[in-house]
Amino acid sequence: MKQKENQRIMLTKRLLKETLLRMLSEKDIQMIHVKDLCKEAGINRTTFYNHYGRPSDVLAEIEDELIEGIPAMEPRGKKDEQAFVKQSVLIWQYLYDNRELAKLLLRNNNSESRFAKKIFRFPVIRQALEETVSDFQDLTDKELAITFFENGGYSILRKWIVEDVSKTPEEITELFVRLLSKGCIL
Repeated sequence: MKQKENQRIMLTKRLLKETLLRMLSEKDIQMIHVKDLCKEAGINRTTFYNHYGRPSDVLAEIEDELIEGIPAMEPRGKKDEQAFVKQSVLIWQYLYDNRELAKLLLRNNNSESRFAKKIFRFPVIRQALEETVSDFQDLTDKELAITFFENGGYSILRKWIVEDVSKTPEEITELFVRLLSKGCIL
């Protein structure tokens, strides 16, 4: 009985995700209400609220699933620029290969989303960002600078995917590496 319930939950969530993605192709997440999502999916609101609080929660779960599909590398030591470049290419390439989904997610992302932070939390990426600001003494300054690079990288990614900028994942990585290496120099 328990396995059947788990399967039912998985099917319900998949139906909600697929329905939300269809709706996102027509309107922004802020314009999608629980009532409309449930009607379109053919489920009642009580069922929705058993799993989510609002449509943006469904969107966040889809984002997480997309990010979980990106192959992750572990840092091998200090100043491992090759690993950083390889991880960056893996991220950009994966999102490029899944660009229709990525486009929907990035287009419907708002300032409250943690999607940018999720993308740049890979250990190799995080290590490179921390090394970039390693000479900062104040911890708050370090976190603010890392946030600057995360959001800048995210903005590049968003523009590249959403606006179909004709650059390869390698070219985007090269740009990001160049900006990181020169980002702390006036």
